[in-house]
Amino acid sequence: NLKSFVPDLGRFLVRFLLADSPLTLKENLSIIVSELFCRNVRWVHPDMWPESDSSPELQEEQVQASFDASQFGMKLLVFQSYYILRSRELGLDSIAALEACQGKPDSDALQAFQRDCREIKDMESYQEFFLWLQLEAYLERDLHAMLCAAVLESEDRGYNYGIQRP
Repeated sequence: NLKSFVPDLGRFLVRFLLADSPLTLKENLSIIVSELFCRNVRWVHPDMWPESDSSPELQEEQVQASFDASQFGMKLLVFQSYYILRSRELGLDSIAALEACQGKPDSDALQAFQRDCREIKDMESYQEFFLWLQLEAYLERDLHAMLCAAVLESEDRGYNYGIQRP
């Protein structure tokens, strides 16, 4: 059960900004997204958990229900990932760099950051989620199948303890 080692993905993500490590966030986003999908199953009503034998119409409903129930956590992941990656781009990924600018990036960077935060807040689909995380290859994947796998994996890990499947 990964949750016992990493109970909070948000706190875990900060380590990519602060740690001097050969492991980068960008290289590990697919693992983090997979884990997020598994954890998000708990927030979806069990009647709408994606199942592989669902009709195409029901698959669309299941994907939308999964997004609707999970979008807050997905937006937080995008926001944190964006901030971490953007901080690296701007050279604001060390305490010394943040102290040098007193924690205030220049006005152009700040305006871009504010604009992007509004767009992240308005994110309305898994497709936008993947684009924000620069996971364009995910756009070609079968999203419903990915969500079905997340349901099975979350069940195997015990993430949905106490929730009765219909």
